[in-house]
Amino acid sequence: MIQHRRTVQIAPGKQDAAIIHAHEWANLWGKVDKHPFRVQIVTSGSLGRLVLSSNHESLAAFETVWKKVTALPDNASLVELQRKEGRSDVDLFVPGTAHDEFLRDA
Repeated sequence: MIQHRRTVQIAPGKQDAAIIHAHEWANLWGKVDKHPFRVQIVTSGSLGRLVLSSNHESLAAFETVWKKVTALPDNASLVELQRKEGRSDVDLFVPGTAHDEFLRDA
């Protein structure tokens, strides 16, 4: 089992919009994958970070889902809607703070 985890710093004053933004992506992800896409907020240590995570059978399975999600017509619509509403990644998150990890059980 592989877990994908993306952590990103939320821009000051943008936490509510960032959470809405992340849940919209989680719902889109859920259209093509049986594994839940989780949206979490860090509550200790370095605060103000959003964590998005999902579990997959393998890295190949993750890549297959990623390709399906990005190919959905809903993906382009969501990107455009979020851009118009000022809820794009550029507006909500501190640039250069996204960090992706793939973890496996040891």
